Amino acid sequence: MTPIKKSEKWKNCLEILSYDVFDIIPSAEQEEILKKTQSNNVKGIVWLDESIILNNGVINKEEEVKIGHHTKWTIEMKHSK
Repeated sequence: MTPIKKSEKWKNCLEILSYDVFDIIPSAEQEEILKKTQSNNVKGIVWLDESIILNNGVINKEEEVKIGHHTKWTIEMKHSK
């Protein structure tokens, strides 16, 4: 959960952002389906390693993936300003 802060999206609005993070335990069938999403371009699913997430989606000078502000928190498990 974030502290109360000014919204980046809505002017003159304060907000608290709260996120639930779940660890999934897929069945063997679900695991195979997830693995296929890594090799196929599936709209809405992006697989990133920890270093890219901690770098806020920056892969290199020419390539960047748009990720939510909260994505980094799933690794750090704390809000960072």
